[in-house]
Amino acid sequence: MNRSLNLQKLQEGEFDLLIIGGGITGTGIALDAQTRGLKTALVEMQDFASGTSSRSTKLIHGGLRYLKKFEFGLVAEVGRERAVVHRSAPHLVHPDKMLLPLLKGGQNGRTLLGIGLKIYDWLAGVTGLDRRRMLNRKETLAVEPLLSNNRVEGAGFYAEYRTDDSRLVISVAKTAAANGAVLANYVKAGEFIYLNDQVRGIKATDVLTGEELLIRAKWVVNAAGPWVDDVRGYDGGDSRPLVRLTKGVHVVVDKSKLPLAHPVYFDSPDGRMIFAIPRGEVVYLGTTDTAFEGDVKNPTITRADAEYILAAANDMFPSAALQLADIESGWAGLRPLIGEAGKPLRELSRKEEIFESPHGLITIAGGKLTGYRKMAEKVVDRVLLRSNLPAKKCQTGHIKLVGGEFENYVEVNEFIEELQSEFGRFADQQECRYLVHNYGREAHAILLEAEKLAMESSEAIATAEAIYAVENEMTESVLDFFERRTGRLNFRIKSIPKVRDGVLRVLADRLKWSEGRFIQENSLLDKALLRVVEWRDK
Repeated sequence: MNRSLNLQKLQEGEFDLLIIGGGITGTGIALDAQTRGLKTALVEMQDFASGTSSRSTKLIHGGLRYLKKFEFGLVAEVGRERAVVHRSAPHLVHPDKMLLPLLKGGQNGRTLLGIGLKIYDWLAGVTGLDRRRMLNRKETLAVEPLLSNNRVEGAGFYAEYRTDDSRLVISVAKTAAANGAVLANYVKAGEFIYLNDQVRGIKATDVLTGEELLIRAKWVVNAAGPWVDDVRGYDGGDSRPLVRLTKGVHVVVDKSKLPLAHPVYFDSPDGRMIFAIPRGEVVYLGTTDTAFEGDVKNPTITRADAEYILAAANDMFPSAALQLADIESGWAGLRPLIGEAGKPLRELSRKEEIFESPHGLITIAGGKLTGYRKMAEKVVDRVLLRSNLPAKKCQTGHIKLVGGEFENYVEVNEFIEELQSEFGRFADQQECRYLVHNYGREAHAILLEAEKLAMESSEAIATAEAIYAVENEMTESVLDFFERRTGRLNFRIKSIPKVRDGVLRVLADRLKWSEGRFIQENSLLDKALLRVVEWRDK
């Protein structure tokens, strides 16, 4: 993950496969292709995971919603994939008990929900303590007393898996790089290079320096998420859009405002399902599903988005009485769904589709976070079908991601305890848990670095994280660090004033920023910290 070296490598020789897009789909394809023996490259015009892949609900779903449509095969596939992704990175993808309340007049009846969850467990291969339980009214309120007392009739209690989507992307990218793939962020794809009327590479631009690059490859895959139609436009031909963009918004409140014990998945008054998910010292709520037109790089939260989510939360947890002023942060992301004429947004398929242009450009669009590995396998299979490249079968079903060298989540907790025992004088359990959930086994090296720094512990840990992020994770800007490498802008926003000076010093020193660049990055962080206030007060 050395960006300068990788920029040189991108221009040397010819790759078997070049991927445009550094979200979970693109990095997943890079890992699959490289571990099958293909010489693989990837470019991303912003930072890794800066689009849809850092703005999801941050769950590795088991596909429960597909049961309502009787898509049993899809539930089984998604359930199996959830288990595979968990095995590959137990520190990043860990089980969490989810509460699905039964409400008077709600969409789910007790018998129907019980049968549905039982089928769900069976199809997804859920075993042991993760199997679903049906709770009566008294048991439900004991588990989650904040629920609306006069409406709850019971609940399903079942297992889902929580993750940090940005960290998952970074871990997949690092694992691809560790296996020999050449990746670079802040490289924008431009015109295609052709040979015999077939796409054989791209002309690209280093966004940070303006330098032009020529990257040659036998095959090019467009995995640009919300920008797939823009990339297809460089290839000419069919200009009809493949995707329709919908916006999903999440907002974050302090846990003291909504002290949930477990994630809750519940009906909003208009019938849409809403999540309320505790994470550390906060709870995040979402999501919306509205048509989007505007700046794809910067989808925004509107007051109406936030009011919709808070109204649904207050309907389910009336004692919380959440207000706009309680929102500490939030994010808006775009879903690039396969467009179908005449279909309303809610009925558009979430499944991925693969398209191929007359010039050989392969495009993948749609799909879900949980299915990224199978999506990658299908794309690489398509490349191999169209070529004579020698390659192995898919390897990613048994590959551990960098930092995820644990047998299971029990070992993750044991490692957290080991770190606390070794560094307890310096880092409390909460910090150790945060670091392990972000970096897995790599957390030990970060704490060793932090101990060397003559700083208060929280600033030392963040500064050590910044050193690690620059040296190992291709961090190039202040928002790369605070938003995507650490999630502090969403989940630990109160910690930022305490650690920003140390982090900024490290970034400026390691990345050799000019004084002007330092001022610019400082300003970007200030704007990010103010963004909630800006929309809330309009």
